[in-house]
Amino acid sequence: MYSHIYGLSGTLGSESERDFLKITYNVDFITVPVALTSRFKEYQPIVCKTIEEWRKKIVETAMKTVAGKNKRSLIIICETIKDVEQIKQSFKQYAEDEEEEVNKKHNISNTAKPESDSSKLGNVIGTKKRKIAWPTLMGEMQKFDYASSISVYKRSYEKFSYASEGLDAGKIIIATNLAGRGTDIKVSEHLNKKGGLHVLLTYLPENYRIEQQAFGRTARKGQNGSGQLIFLDKNLESDDNGNYDDFNCQLYSVLKVVDVKNERDYDELCRVGEIREYYETSIQFEENLFTRFHKCYDKLKEKLLREWKVQDDIKSVILNS
Repeated sequence: MYSHIYGLSGTLGSESERDFLKITYNVDFITVPVALTSRFKEYQPIVCKTIEEWRKKIVETAMKTVAGKNKRSLIIICETIKDVEQIKQSFKQYAEDEEEEVNKKHNISNTAKPESDSSKLGNVIGTKKRKIAWPTLMGEMQKFDYASSISVYKRSYEKFSYASEGLDAGKIIIATNLAGRGTDIKVSEHLNKKGGLHVLLTYLPENYRIEQQAFGRTARKGQNGSGQLIFLDKNLESDDNGNYDDFNCQLYSVLKVVDVKNERDYDELCRVGEIREYYETSIQFEENLFTRFHKCYDKLKEKLLREWKVQDDIKSVILNS
């Protein structure tokens, strides 16, 4: 149908996908080398066996990223809108638990308020036995500001605010894989020096290409960036006999990820094979029929316009029906 096909993609997928395109459309692939060396760093993946553990690990990893020594920002990529809501709620619960912990620690109620002149160290809050300077207390309570730290994007039509504004440190973005896909998130120079944007992928994508797209949201144009997989595998519970120490848990987690990825890649290979078989047995047959129909239509059209004596209004109806 077409004499030439040209395309440009940042993620061409696996070898099986490339082979399918090559055979089906008779195209070649050229890999254009990057202008700048990639500064992307992938951290060790974490496999969780329960939803509770999965949520906890996501929140813990996020808080270490935004409130740790380097204080970076991260984007948490979820598979579904439901997952986005669940993780958002987990952060809200974390903020409430942290505030309650501070209150209990200093024996104060949620209605306690500082005196007007907080510059005086004499302004304290708490009991007579345990007096805490207000600035110190406020420092503890401001560890995680839920309202200003978290942004949520659920759908593809929602515009990323950080596409035009520079993303600074201390921010958490929770989004589905489709939301903001293809958007170049601008990272501030301050955040880049801290290590750049961290991508937290909360599920194992169905193929390598989607995984590349997710991690490709960071470390663009030679900037710093990192990524990590934290996903749920319910089969892990039946495999785990509970006798692992920390080292063996980490080793088992890595081996499990390798095993799951190999299984995923095999499923992808089978899927591409099924698509190829369907193309050869069905699509090609339909294309051949359409080609024959098109030739027959052109012949009849030529006769209708040049040989047959038919009124113009009838010709118009026939040709446009």
